[in-house]
Amino acid sequence: MQVVHVHDGDSVRLADGRRVRLIGINAPELARDGRPAEPLAEVARDELKKQLAQSEVLLAYDQERKDHYGRTLGHLFTEEGVSLEAELLHRGLGFHVAIPPNMSLAPCLSEAERGAREASRGLWAEGQWPALKTGDLTLKHTGFQRIRGTITDISHGGGSVWLELDGPLVLKVPETVRSGIQPLVVGQTVEVRGWVASRAGSRAVSRGFKPLVMSVPSGYAIERFNAR
Repeated sequence: MQVVHVHDGDSVRLADGRRVRLIGINAPELARDGRPAEPLAEVARDELKKQLAQSEVLLAYDQERKDHYGRTLGHLFTEEGVSLEAELLHRGLGFHVAIPPNMSLAPCLSEAERGAREASRGLWAEGQWPALKTGDLTLKHTGFQRIRGTITDISHGGGSVWLELDGPLVLKVPETVRSGIQPLVVGQTVEVRGWVASRAGSRAVSRGFKPLVMSVPSGYAIERFNAR
């Protein structure tokens, strides 16, 4: 099938009209609604265009075929079998995101990202997209973020483990995810990536809970460091 338009580094439109959101990668956002482009957003889009130039693609589904926006979810491959998500991650032009149940290529994509990180390519180059420290977080830091902080409290409720970090952020980790990753303890430094939502003005905040929350859907989203 033919791609007729590349929206950005992780979504395209096919000739049959379907808009496809690539599974397993979150590319930097292009400028929109008065917000500037994120680092390397245009580079990621242009690299995807280059990979697709004069070539049809193969679309492979995972467990879910649609996202909540109605877009088709899929893995895209060139006719030669090259994974476009893995290629972008290998070049450091996006972050690996593994969200159940669409996990069939997660190990492969994680390895592609690891290569870019170890080589300091793209977003992993010094100064391109450093992890935000929790002490620097504000209520404006919603959307996709890469954050580093220290666990100050651990609690359980509603089928999730709640990891409070120093600063205004709490991590919501499903018990099913928590059981499959290494132990997390108070005083341990973690780095997480994912979408931050604001609870400002909610009853939760008025009851003393953190105003920012990030859901951690899989162990791929959290990296542990030695406890202090």
